Amino acid sequence: MSAQVTPGPWMVRNSEHGAHVEPSVAWCGRTSAHSDAETYANAKLIASAPTLLAQRDALEKALREIETLPRGWTGDRKASAALRIARAALAGIEVGK
Repeated sequence: MSAQVTPGPWMVRNSEHGAHVEPSVAWCGRTSAHSDAETYANAKLIASAPTLLAQRDALEKALREIETLPRGWTGDRKASAALRIARAALAGIEVGK
């Protein structure tokens, strides 16, 4: 089951009381605990989600292609370790987790 996301790009718009991530994705309000810079940085991080998702998908596709290479290449210990690390990293960033 795949989560649906609002298509990107998402943009940050500063306002008097915080930052909007548009189109209507999120609001990062300014509080006494957060500086203007921190509020804006949080909004920029949220706004990067569509790009990060596309990069994750590209990495997943590349890994699938690597795994189809002849056994001599993917059977190499270093290559196998790199594939395991990449797979573990991807497992932690699945949409919805």
